[in-house]
Amino acid sequence: MEIPSVVLLYVLLALGGIAAALYVFTVYNGAVFQINYEACREVETLLQVLAQSAWAEPGNYTGYVDFYYPIVVNLRGDVVVITVGTDTREPAQCSFNTTELGQWARQISILPGTGTEIVALKRVVGWKPCGEGLALPAPRLIKAQVDNGEYVYYVSTYCKAGEMVEDSTIEIYLK
Repeated sequence: MEIPSVVLLYVLLALGGIAAALYVFTVYNGAVFQINYEACREVETLLQVLAQSAWAEPGNYTGYVDFYYPIVVNLRGDVVVITVGTDTREPAQCSFNTTELGQWARQISILPGTGTEIVALKRVVGWKPCGEGLALPAPRLIKAQVDNGEYVYYVSTYCKAGEMVEDSTIEIYLK
């Protein structure tokens, strides 16, 4: 039995269409993953910059970074795992270790969550006594008592004996 050439032509066209569709979707998925991965690296960098900004500011501080895509942050011990692109077929993950935040990483709490906005909230929770002639690593809020029993607050990078320096905590979360 002989197969008409028109049928063979239609079979070849159908196979070519399927192959082209598979190729297009493969390229599309790769492009989506690359975009999500670049966005993930951007979130990682901005989260670290926000943490450093909060630490460097004296007194209470609130910082925000808005994104146009959903972000998921999870913690695995000291590792912060960021996922971007959960609304696409090819989400991407990146991570960093909290020790990369420096010596002040102990003061920072990064909370797991999902959202499109990162918030850094720094609060002065108390006061620590200053040592004699203590140079501070960044500008800090200083509390000094004056003669009449009242307090004077000022910002300085140097702390003298008898004064108190801010003791603060930083929380970073998504909303």
